[in-house]
Amino acid sequence: SPWAARDWEIFSRKVRWALSEGLDTLPVGEAMARLGRSFVGTPYAAGTLEQPGPEHLVIDFHSFDCVTFVETVFATTRFLHYPEAHHLDRRAAAEARYDRILTRIRYRGGTIDGYPSRLNYFSEWISDGEAKGLVKNVTRALGGVRDTGAIDFMTTHVRAYRQVADPANVAAMRKVEARLSREPRWFIPQDRIA
Repeated sequence: SPWAARDWEIFSRKVRWALSEGLDTLPVGEAMARLGRSFVGTPYAAGTLEQPGPEHLVIDFHSFDCVTFVETVFATTRFLHYPEAHHLDRRAAAEARYDRILTRIRYRGGTIDGYPSRLNYFSEWISDGEAKGLVKNVTRALGGVRDTGAIDFMTTHVRAYRQVADPANVAAMRKVEARLSREPRWFIPQDRIA
């Protein structure tokens, strides 16, 4: 379905600006940093993806939480490399391309299959993105230490997540958490961040 007018307006303005600045010619990290800075002043909003109804792709350029900020900047930066970025007059095609990019980033295996298919834990967001060739996890190489703690926050705090209240989603998220708890994860302790 078409995006809200205000999201399309922000998106199209950002894409035009990014292309005029040559962000499509820069390394992805540098382009993301510049595009990200252009969103300074955008309001923070918790739970932006917690929408009523079945799981669906949420497009929101007017407020972010920490993860949706990263996803939006990453997806928009990737969008710059597709022909649709140069043909914003074909709004439906541009929206469809961006939707595919964001879905690939936000959902396990790039497929929306209910709430549990969303990459709700950032450690899995990174590992899934690495498996899809979207990102490279350099945490261990930068001196990261292994995180051995269990991942269980969502299923031990079901009241904090409307979708997890569904018993089928609780069971599915327990499986996700058990798998993630077994997989190696690395982090850089705060006192080691220069």
